Amino acid sequence: SFFFLMIRRPPRSTLFPYTTLFRSDSTTALRIYGSSPTIKNNTITAGNDSLRSTAIHIINEPENDTLGGAITPVITNNTITGGNTTADGGTSYGIYIDWYSNPAISNNVIAAGSSTGSGGKSYGIYSVNQCSPVIQNNSINGGSGTSEASALYFGYGGYPEIEDNTLFNGNALTTYGIILWTFARIETLTGNNLYNCDTAFIYNYYDNTYLTTIDEVNEEYLPDETDPAVLNRSTPP
Repeated sequence: SFFFLMIRRPPRSTLFPYTTLFRSDSTTALRIYGSSPTIKNNTITAGNDSLRSTAIHIINEPENDTLGGAITPVITNNTITGGNTTADGGTSYGIYIDWYSNPAISNNVIAAGSSTGSGGKSYGIYSVNQCSPVIQNNSINGGSGTSEASALYFGYGGYPEIEDNTLFNGNALTTYGIILWTFARIETLTGNNLYNCDTAFIYNYYDNTYLTTIDEVNEEYLPDETDPAVLNRSTPP
């Protein structure tokens, strides 16, 4: 007699549900590249490194240089923690978003780690290069950097929506709730609770000013979005 055993290959899925545990001994625990998975109900912890530690890195493919090609991952109900850095100029990130990525980030506990070297920085969520994340109902800790810590950082385009979050930091020489760099504009800012963010609600690096309203951010201080410097930016830095 013959006995046949057939083992089916498990189905492919972009859903990481419930019990998955990501832990990294390198600088990035989870990298999402050019795709739009759902990351749900996980504990994601980055390892420690000398210069950079990131719990989740979201980045689109370089050829997707229009908003129509943006990726839209869903990050929900996770505990996300950046690791610690020790070298001078080191940086720790909870979530690092880059290059035409528009993730929906909701109901997470997010924290950067600490950067203990000279000039160290830490960011809860760091978003650059035409990214428009929707950030809702999260607890976001900007961590502890010897130089700077901020719960949120946005730069080089994009229209983030920021609603009903708790934003705070650990210890740093200077702490911020939200940092805006060149060409970033806030689409929605409502219902957030900020503490341990020094005295500034929003800090704009563009001309070293402290801003207190969305109108100041979007109209008074930042260059026009049709500026050729933005339109001609075709590759990630």
